[in-house]
Amino acid sequence: MAYSENLKRRVLAYVAAGGGKLETSRLFSVARSTVYVWLGEPDHQRGKPGPKTGYKIDRDRLAALIAEQPDLLQREMARMMGVSCNGISQALKAMGVSRKKRCATPRR
Repeated sequence: MAYSENLKRRVLAYVAAGGGKLETSRLFSVARSTVYVWLGEPDHQRGKPGPKTGYKIDRDRLAALIAEQPDLLQREMARMMGVSCNGISQALKAMGVSRKKRCATPRR
């Protein structure tokens, strides 16, 4: 849905006059993300804890680790590389490496 230029000008003027972004979005019945976009602010989740940029896992090092020790669990790889398990999972997925579907040692 396209908003009118008049509405956009009123929203920007209200924020410039000291109105809060959440209050503005409620007052003018527009999405909060729309207010942030109109203000030119890239991230509407300012103040959220954590890294602001993506952390890149060294995929060459990860591939070498897998070649050396193919039976490692993802949590063990994560511990050895100092990253999260989710990061390892995403890196393996991006590399096209599927998870192990059977145990390294056969069951009795």
